[in-house]
Amino acid sequence: TYPATARQLSPYGTRIQSSHSICPNISITLQLDVPPTSNDAQRRTIEVTGRTLYTVLEENHFLTEIEFLRLDKKSRKMLLQVLNLHFGVIS
Repeated sequence: TYPATARQLSPYGTRIQSSHSICPNISITLQLDVPPTSNDAQRRTIEVTGRTLYTVLEENHFLTEIEFLRLDKKSRKMLLQVLNLHFGVIS
């Protein structure tokens, strides 16, 4: 398990920043902590399986592009709600 920060996020994938290089074309499971979608909601964690596309070194950290492969229906709905609420993303 390695901590990482999502630098870009879409319904189809993410770019994460971490201190570890991740090999391309491997399966990876991510646990994404997402903000609440309403005032009374708590932060949630979405688990998604993806495939690493590439990793590049940038300013002493690694950026890894990940394509989402498996995201259950409930998690996908939650991710879309968060993206729409905070970033106006429509999918």
